[in-house]
Amino acid sequence: MRRVKPLFWYTGGKAKLFTIYYPFFQGLHPEHCIDYFGGSGTMSLWFHQLYPQAKVYLNEIDPALYKLFKCMQEEYEEFKKWLETIDSVYSRRKEFGDKKSYYYEFRDQEYNLTQYFPYEKISPEERIRIACKHISEENMRMMLKNNAKKDMTKEEYQNHKGKNRPREHAFYFFLRKLSFSGMNVRNKKGEYTSAPGIRSPQQPVYDPERLEAFKAMLDHAELFNTDYRHLDIQRPKSLHYFDPPYVDSIQDLFTSRFGWDETEELCEYVQRVSAHSTVLMSNYEHPRLKKLLKGFDWYTFPAVGGMQRNKRKEPVREILFYKIHPSIVG
Repeated sequence: MRRVKPLFWYTGGKAKLFTIYYPFFQGLHPEHCIDYFGGSGTMSLWFHQLYPQAKVYLNEIDPALYKLFKCMQEEYEEFKKWLETIDSVYSRRKEFGDKKSYYYEFRDQEYNLTQYFPYEKISPEERIRIACKHISEENMRMMLKNNAKKDMTKEEYQNHKGKNRPREHAFYFFLRKLSFSGMNVRNKKGEYTSAPGIRSPQQPVYDPERLEAFKAMLDHAELFNTDYRHLDIQRPKSLHYFDPPYVDSIQDLFTSRFGWDETEELCEYVQRVSAHSTVLMSNYEHPRLKKLLKGFDWYTFPAVGGMQRNKRKEPVREILFYKIHPSIVG
């Protein structure tokens, strides 16, 4: 199993590396797979397909991704209905420019209003102006006459927009699916600001086959939304995989800072886990990392992802550290 189809593209995702990684994972028989920096969930998806009998533990510190996965796990049918509704509206537009306009409209007038809302109360007129930016005064009067309602509180309005429900998570999925290079960028207010990366007017909002495969993985998974240091999953015959933000990578590509101090602390944690379990970790090749992970074997190869590599002048190589425990071999 050298290929899987990711739920959506993600900066730093590993979908393009499975052919390289496969020899290091084949022949292992773990009963538990722990994915400490889950990201888009692609490694967890691969673990489920490589080791279908193993339980998966997927941890992702980004609350938006965690809530998306939790929604798919627990409210899948309603989530899928919302995706179908979004896809129906989006697919009616055939021109490339119209597709981009819908991306921005869904981002700013649907999803972001569940993330940040500047008013404690909002009047019916203000609600209409948010939904219809270029409405004429005549149409405004008509809509107010036909839809006379009281002011809404911030909580009422965000609830109306589907905050913390499948509607919010379906719009987030739509944005992640069509964002530029799988980037996950937010401003200080928490609003999603990634630009569209729509490749063609025919690009679908979602692939039912990928969605079902991911749901099948989630049905065998336990989800976490915490710092990796707070996980304490000690199970027999377990495989622990770490994919942190890479050393010397572009910091604004990630939701939290991860410099050398954080990397050194992670390596100490990894060494402790490797005393009783199989451990693998991905990163950029760096001599300092090799010293920190003394006792590990490693394999290096030219960097595959373009987003981070193209920002650096010198050639970049990635590295996979591995230390296999005999309990899951053979």
